[in-house]
Amino acid sequence: MLLLLTAFLFLSAQPYDLFTPDDYSVTKGMLEKFHSNISIKDIYSYDKAWFINKELNEILIFELYTDYHRLAIYHCTTDFLFSDLINLTKIQRKMNPDTIAMADEISKMQSFQKLFSNAAEIDKSYFKSNQGISLGICKNDAIRKYGNPQKSSLLHGIEILNWDFMGEYVITEIGEKPKGKIAKNSWGYHIVLYFKSDRLVALILKNDIP
Repeated sequence: MLLLLTAFLFLSAQPYDLFTPDDYSVTKGMLEKFHSNISIKDIYSYDKAWFINKELNEILIFELYTDYHRLAIYHCTTDFLFSDLINLTKIQRKMNPDTIAMADEISKMQSFQKLFSNAAEIDKSYFKSNQGISLGICKNDAIRKYGNPQKSSLLHGIEILNWDFMGEYVITEIGEKPKGKIAKNSWGYHIVLYFKSDRLVALILKNDIP
């Protein structure tokens, strides 16, 4: 009884707001065959799952870690080959029989086209997040959901908004009780949204690891 009371008092005294990070309904079974290297000629994509819906012309990319932990989820239209987004993904290229190096930006552009064309086709229902986010929403809707971004920038006519949230697991590590929104069951959670003419054209969800 004393332990329950202590736990209740601790939770009620929390100065922060716990929320559940967003995700997509793509299952572990759908990801299993991608937990390895994908190679197309001289292009290598490590531990990434590539999905496409041709009716929507949208792509989902999952960057995987141990036990299918989703390090990052990229969602964009198939024609959104925006250098800022592409540079955040790791694509390797075989330079010669003995050397594999990180692909440069031009090579990545070409690589993405090849990887898009070889992505697994899945139903369009998977291209809406668990919390109802889909491409095409307006910027004001995103701000109402996430609050004001910690960072905003403009690059080549694309507005980029960033949110960074501390994870619940980190609180015990730092021994502090931070204020504000905290990502539940997380080491850290990050959102990047790309807007063109105030409409969402791409997003990135990132989950930290210990």
